[in-house]
Amino acid sequence: MAIAGCTCSGKKRVAELRRDLVFSLSLANLCFLRGWGALVEPSAGYSRHAATPNEYLALMLDVLLLAAAFFFILTLVRRLDRPFAWNVVRIGLGLLLLIPLNILRARSRNLWTPNLFERFGPSVLRVSLVVLALVFVVVLLRRSEMFGRVAGFVVLLLSPLVPMLFASAIWLMLHPQADNSSSHAYALAATDTSRPRVLWLIFDEFDQRLAFGDRPASVRLPELDRIRNQAIYASNAFPPAGSTDLSLPSLINGKLVSDAKPAGANELMITYPGPGGPVPWSTQPTVFSRARDAGFNSALVGWWHPYCRVLGSSLTFCSQSFAGHSEPGSTLPVLLADGFRGLVGTFPVAGRLPRFESVCRQGREMYLRMLHDAKRVAVDPAFGLVFIHWPIPHHPYVYNRSRNEFALDGSGTYLDNLVLVDRTLGDLRRTMESAGTWENTAVLISSDHGLRPYADDLLPAWDGRRPTAPHGRTDHRVPFLMKLPHQRQAIAYDAPFNTVVSCDLVLALLRGEVSSTANVIQWMDQHRMPGGGGKHLP
Repeated sequence: MAIAGCTCSGKKRVAELRRDLVFSLSLANLCFLRGWGALVEPSAGYSRHAATPNEYLALMLDVLLLAAAFFFILTLVRRLDRPFAWNVVRIGLGLLLLIPLNILRARSRNLWTPNLFERFGPSVLRVSLVVLALVFVVVLLRRSEMFGRVAGFVVLLLSPLVPMLFASAIWLMLHPQADNSSSHAYALAATDTSRPRVLWLIFDEFDQRLAFGDRPASVRLPELDRIRNQAIYASNAFPPAGSTDLSLPSLINGKLVSDAKPAGANELMITYPGPGGPVPWSTQPTVFSRARDAGFNSALVGWWHPYCRVLGSSLTFCSQSFAGHSEPGSTLPVLLADGFRGLVGTFPVAGRLPRFESVCRQGREMYLRMLHDAKRVAVDPAFGLVFIHWPIPHHPYVYNRSRNEFALDGSGTYLDNLVLVDRTLGDLRRTMESAGTWENTAVLISSDHGLRPYADDLLPAWDGRRPTAPHGRTDHRVPFLMKLPHQRQAIAYDAPFNTVVSCDLVLALLRGEVSSTANVIQWMDQHRMPGGGGKHLP
């Protein structure tokens, strides 16, 4: 095969060169599987901006450049024809194949990783992975020639992916998918400014135990403590699900969603528990469409889900951001470099290395854009409902609390981003106070899910503790604070409930059906769904 280690002449040599060329292209193509998945899968355009021709071109050039490097190395090794050189090539092949394997593992981890963490714990899994790695190394060293033949055969077998993916990229370059992000609802006529107003803040992966129940001594959250001391504080709130894909549609629709699959860039097919199949999210009643029916304009600032493309028809203002992708206006050289940086990031050990500056920079710029838009709509009395889905404290960790500044060097942690959540609340409060909208606005603060047990860069140092409940299982609770207009007194609510009821609670506030803390407590007692959501991770 391509790396079996033989020298030939004449026609055999030409066949060998052709085989090496195909092998090099196929291996390079496999290394960029994540990039291909982000561009050519049917659902690839859902959680990202519309792909530009330069992005397709950059990915194809990245594959060709890496293939040229592989081909050069193979040609050099064949000329040397030394056993040591061939062993180095085979070991290198084994390491390179970890990249596509790690991509496949990451794509399927939601199916098995959470359950394994719950059942065996992180220590057992880490030991198991170390044992598997040692077995892999032993096989690679003791049976390198056999491994080279088998691996070479597999890589050549997958070579038809190269023309298939290149053809798909060229087709998509010539037939771009329509983007309806700018399709928004017209503004309803101004109404009585004394009508209720709600600011609903969802912080992604905001953990109840770390924020309130078991906060490390080194973490100070004065803004959260301030709001807690003048709000309804629920200590046993559970999210609808353990992932953003399911939780946000559940919260916005007010109904539990059991499955969600993108159907192109402009649609998400959601499935409710029980009989019935998937339905388009864009056709379902949401908190925004129901608020509009009640005469309220809605504004949304969010990330991850393409809210403007899917729900824009019910929104008077919408701003969406996406993480992990280059900006639409990036030049070809920048995209080429980003492709190779992303390649290193798919290697299994890369998650333990400092994050690239570009990833942190993209995260910071996205956060700052969202903060600007959030302040703009939070102070505008024309919006009766303002919904903001923040990308923090979810990774990338863009803040360093010890330096009190954004961290572009990869030094941030989850706890640092937790402090950024607190700073964000302070910025919003002061801005709204200056505009005179804070006191007469109901503010709901919660999350789509808590800190997941397999989150990257979990917690490097906080007395060795993990976010677990007393019985040892992962604690899935999320913060839930509701500050009513002009509220000054803290109210504790300890009954377990599912935050999927937030949608109906917000609508009840807008309609004036509840207006006091006693009303809210009574409403929650009548409508809460005990426990349930969030007790497992999908």
